[in-house]
Amino acid sequence: MNILRAVDYRRMPWKNGGGETAEIVAFPPGSSVAQFDWRLSMATVATAGPFSRFHGVDRTLTVIDGGAMTLHIEGQPACRLDRYASPLFFSGDLATEASLEGGTVIDFNVMTQRATHTHAVRRMSIRGPELLTTSAAITCLFCVHGKILLRPEAGAGKEQRLDTHDLAMFTPDHGAVLISSSATADALWVAIAPVTHP
Repeated sequence: MNILRAVDYRRMPWKNGGGETAEIVAFPPGSSVAQFDWRLSMATVATAGPFSRFHGVDRTLTVIDGGAMTLHIEGQPACRLDRYASPLFFSGDLATEASLEGGTVIDFNVMTQRATHTHAVRRMSIRGPELLTTSAAITCLFCVHGKILLRPEAGAGKEQRLDTHDLAMFTPDHGAVLISSSATADALWVAIAPVTHP
């Protein structure tokens, strides 16, 4: 199980220069923001304006802190996102602008190259012990708020702790993982898989 700590994330300006991104992990390692197979990041959105475009990329955006943000995506109805809204999947090819409500927003982004990978994101509220299994090539558990304890199945490996904005990354080889929290914790579950061709 690979644990990534928030203090170690690489911070950089947006591709279009309109905000700041904290890159959590990208594949292949060392990939640039212009060329990657898949990428997880957090973005700080302080002002209204356009998002960077990523041609050939599918992306999912989830608001994790701050106010609300309404996305105006080319050819689609406006969509308002806040800390309780479901993750929004959309194409990085489309022109997208954001308007803010209630100040700066922090969001969590998952991006995959459409030709090579797919992904899914869901919110989780952890209130007690829960056994998680995955068949995805890569699974990530991102701690939105609180503290999360993780222990591989049958005690195979030491217990790990995620603090706010830390991330755990594992594969099916790790088996089931028992997660728990001494108080309610919020998390995002991300599954990434390669595209299979007939």
